[in-house]
Amino acid sequence: MEKREFLDESEKLLKIFSLQKERHHLPGSFSKGMQQKVMLIIGFLIKADIYIVDEPFIGLDPRANRVYTA
Repeated sequence: MEKREFLDESEKLLKIFSLQKERHHLPGSFSKGMQQKVMLIIGFLIKADIYIVDEPFIGLDPRANRVYTA
């Protein structure tokens, strides 16, 4: 992935997952739900043809669950 494409796509995903303000923070200080969001963002950056996941939204707050699974 080219750098410009990476930056554009990561910005879009940070906005979708409401993590723009945390962009320069280390995930070790994040809550479990925020860490899960980071893992999902990393997975979606790969642009795979198919994703096989095992309950990736378990542990996210109910409002986030509705937003990301809709």
